Order: sequence, then structure tokens, then C-alpha cells
Amino acid sequence: MRVNRNNSILGLIVFVLLALCVVSIYVPARFDEQRKEREKAVIDCLDAIRNAQENYKSRYGKYCDNLQILVNERLLASTTQYIPYSGKQKFSLKTVVKKDKGGKDISLMECGATYTQYLKGLNRASISTLMEETVSNGIYPGLKIGDIEKNNHNAGNWE
Repeated sequence: MRVNRNNSILGLIVFVLLALCVVSIYVPARFDEQRKEREKAVIDCLDAIRNAQENYKSRYGKYCDNLQILVNERLLASTTQYIPYSGKQKFSLKTVVKKDKGGKDISLMECGATYTQYLKGLNRASISTLMEETVSNGIYPGLKIGDIEKNNHNAGNWE
């Protein structure tokens, strides 16, 4: 009787360990799959914002500091100012005019979304790890176009 009970307990432990192994493989794989899907949607919006900003700059000589203005000017679809999967949070947008080495004004802009915004609702530990890695390496913790510190011609940090 004791042997059967021990075998049952041992079988249960093996089953639990097997289930934990499966989950430990599935959760990161699922997170990566969902992250890629969400990043594609964010990149599509950032590409549209970049195009709208370039059109605005060609008209007014500088970048627009408000996404709603781009919408009002019909350069950007209204829904594009919102970060996908974020619950209607808007993309961050910064603009600045700096002098180049020759003293000429250069308009710069930066627009982005953080991991915590567009990965909202996914595995918190995975998001936290991503945030820690990028911040500790001095990298923007998400996706962005442009840079207000140096002219990168509004390149995306994924390109």
C-alpha cells in the first residue's frame, strides 16, 4: 500500500515538473510572438507619423509639436496618433530647433512609444526585463523615430 502511494506521489511530482517545463518554454515564445505583432503595428504608425512630419516640415520649415495638428491638417489619420494596444495613449512627441556647426537652424523631432505602453497586458516579468536591459544599456526602451539630440534624419531605432 505504501509503495503505491509513493508511486502516486512520485507520478504527481513528475507531472508537475513536466507542466512547469512546458510553461517555461511556452510563455517566452508566446511573448516574443505577441511582441513582434505589436511592434509591427507600432512601426506602421511611426512610419505614418514620420511621413506626416516630413510633409508638415516641407510646408512650414519645422516639425510639428502636436500630433492633433497633423490630424487637423489632414496629414495624419486620427487613430494613428494613438499607440496600438495601449488603451488610447498617445505617442510621445518632442521637437526642437538647434543650430548646426554653421549656425543654421535645424528642426529635429522625436516620436516614440515605450515597451510598457504597447506591450500592456502581456507578461509583466518579460516587459520588466526588456525595460531593464535597454535602460541599463542607454537605449530607448521601446520604438521611436528621430532624435532631438542629434540629426539622424528621423530614422527608426529598429532600422
